[in-house]
Amino acid sequence: MASKDLPKDSCMQLDETLQRTFLPVMYGIIFIVGFLGNITCIFVYVTKMRPWKSSSMVMLNLAVTDLMYVLSLPFLVLHYSRPDVLPLDNFLCYVVRVAFHFHLYASILFLTCISAFRYVAVVHPLRSARLQQRKWGVASCLAVWGLSALEMHPMLDTITLDLNGTRICPDFASSRSEKLVLYNWLLTVLGYLLPLVAVVLCYVRVARALSAGPYPRTPSRARARRMSVAVLAVFAVNFTPYHALRMLRVYTRDSQNCTLREGANAAYILFRPLAAFNACLNLPLYTLAGGRLHQALCGLLPRELSNRLRLASPR
Repeated sequence: MASKDLPKDSCMQLDETLQRTFLPVMYGIIFIVGFLGNITCIFVYVTKMRPWKSSSMVMLNLAVTDLMYVLSLPFLVLHYSRPDVLPLDNFLCYVVRVAFHFHLYASILFLTCISAFRYVAVVHPLRSARLQQRKWGVASCLAVWGLSALEMHPMLDTITLDLNGTRICPDFASSRSEKLVLYNWLLTVLGYLLPLVAVVLCYVRVARALSAGPYPRTPSRARARRMSVAVLAVFAVNFTPYHALRMLRVYTRDSQNCTLREGANAAYILFRPLAAFNACLNLPLYTLAGGRLHQALCGLLPRELSNRLRLASPR
């Protein structure tokens, strides 16, 4: 929310300070890192990773989703740094608010697909070659884009654009819509909790399979462990705090307790960029599994630095 978002009261001073100072800096950093990193990954996938396997297609679409989101961030930086001078019009308001949530839930679904592919590769290796066929990658990506679009459709009716004749563009959890509470629960359960359960179940089975067998420390199993830890870390760091604090914000936004309302919203503001930072934290995920992408990225660097990275990379 900007200073014109809602009528001012004594509880909004900390919120406005954070939004004018903290959010523009954080979104600016995410834009720079996310834009450069995802452009590089997309270039490598398109030029050096063919023929694509299904897992490569999922990774490529994840990078495209991240890039689409970071391209909307300059508008948010301007909106929060100069709210009185550069308010978002209705179209841009829809773009920046929907872009964040579309990116968030598409990322969750793409990471769920990656977890499912890893589960099949480790637990059912005889089926892995079939799953890597391009048609499964196409089907997975179309399903993710379609489900994400369905999840976002109700948001168009939830975003508040006018309050007492004043044009506003608050974040989702600060909307004045009567549908907010129900829609927030649906997004949290369907968009976050169910994929989280699926990811955890996949990696529990993966961990059991990796610990069994005569060669538990082979390079392929080490890469599978790294990928498992990385995906679970993304859920724990990026997605869990955001959803918990968003729920708290929704249920305290009309509280008569000024301290509770301001504290909940301040915490929500502080952790909102962490969810957006997923567009940057996905970048190491592309190379943690090793293989052709790591080699292709190293090939873009000067030879001496490339050789050092290859020697330093975990086997």
